[in-house]
Amino acid sequence: MSRGPLDLVVVEFPDDLPGTLAPKIARLVDQGAIRIIDVAFVRKDAEGNVGSFELTEREGEAAYEAFDSTIQAVDGLIGEDDLAAIGAELSPGSTAGVLLWENLWAAELRSEVQAAGGRIALAERIPADVVEALETV
Repeated sequence: MSRGPLDLVVVEFPDDLPGTLAPKIARLVDQGAIRIIDVAFVRKDAEGNVGSFELTEREGEAAYEAFDSTIQAVDGLIGEDDLAAIGAELSPGSTAGVLLWENLWAAELRSEVQAAGGRIALAERIPADVVEALETV
């Protein structure tokens, strides 16, 4: 089975995560575009103290519970050291969702390339803000 590349994405919000985020991610999972490998959360309070939490600690909160149905693989790949480093970069009073996902669309492409005798020689991600900056030039 071909694997797609993994992306680690950190989404930061002032205060707390909005209830609209998890359903949008669930739609990408349902469409077969991505597979969630791991999810964790980091909070930096107004005084700069950083703490992390898991989904199980936010049971009953819709903004978090919706993530539970999206995880399709073994979690635990995002470690405490990762979360501490991410938390250090957050703005005070903010919360971040840390998502590790596999790009399933890329796995399918990789399979087709391999079946045709080829190989992916280079794959590089250009961040959206870089592309947007180039478009305004």
